[in-house]
Amino acid sequence: MEEIPSFFSVQADKSIVHLPKTTGSGFLRNVTLEDGLSIRNLNFKLISDFELFRIARKDTEEKKFQICYFLDNTEFSFVYDEGSANLPREAFSNILFYSNDFGIHGNFNKGNSVKIVTITVSLSWLNKNGYLNLETCKPFLNTEKELDKGILFLARPDATDISLATEINELLFTPNNFFFPVRIKALLLIESLFNKLSKTEQHSHENVSGYSLQMVRLEKKINEYLYSNLPQIKSLAREFNMSESNLKRHFAAVYNKNIYEYYLHKKMQLSRSLLASNNYSVSEVAFELGYEKLASFSNAFKNTFGYLPSQLKKSK
Repeated sequence: MEEIPSFFSVQADKSIVHLPKTTGSGFLRNVTLEDGLSIRNLNFKLISDFELFRIARKDTEEKKFQICYFLDNTEFSFVYDEGSANLPREAFSNILFYSNDFGIHGNFNKGNSVKIVTITVSLSWLNKNGYLNLETCKPFLNTEKELDKGILFLARPDATDISLATEINELLFTPNNFFFPVRIKALLLIESLFNKLSKTEQHSHENVSGYSLQMVRLEKKINEYLYSNLPQIKSLAREFNMSESNLKRHFAAVYNKNIYEYYLHKKMQLSRSLLASNNYSVSEVAFELGYEKLASFSNAFKNTFGYLPSQLKKSK
């Protein structure tokens, strides 16, 4: 098989592409199951950092959607669109459903194994199979580019989803061209995803296309207040044009913490880095991070890490 550099594109006539030995071992395999339906699996063991790029579709190209299943506890970052914030690691314990209206840039860290199964469906395939007639799909299954260019949907995979995706990965790992069972399992996963979409409360009343992107923007906004106090939730809700309850619910779904817990954890991580640098005293760090009372800072630090900031300074 032809080897490739870490920055590469896969041509239509290459169903299997191997990593160069300087990057690691493994391969990317892309299989067309039928017109408008394809599947790709990545199986990498990395000895150096690896970058993967996908360019956003051109206006002349057909709109497509990808459903991603992450089968390994991989450490990497994932950026969609120019200048947007990284998706959090917690997002990759979910099923990711997104369109090709935006580019992506993934950074995979050395020493990790990467196992990802991605199902790609075209707009014409979805139309041919009747999905465009579903009310829950109409907000995003259209011929226009996504207004927000965000992730369309995040959903927790159930045991059946993981089992089917794992079986697909194993079937494509072997060098054979018998794709009938792969196609059946891919169709079951597509059905499972759209069942989740139809049962999601937000689809009944609100546009589904922006929430994950809004939560990433909210996380970026939270990081702007690490040296001061976090605004009230009602203020953040107004800024993001959402109700307080929806803001809290969607943030917790993506980050597995409520907004204040996440803010405080990031703030304490920052304080630990400042203290470890030996350039700041405990009281200086407390003042830098907006604490009026040293005791309040020390208590927050101990509740997060299990020891006092003064103990960290002594150990250094």
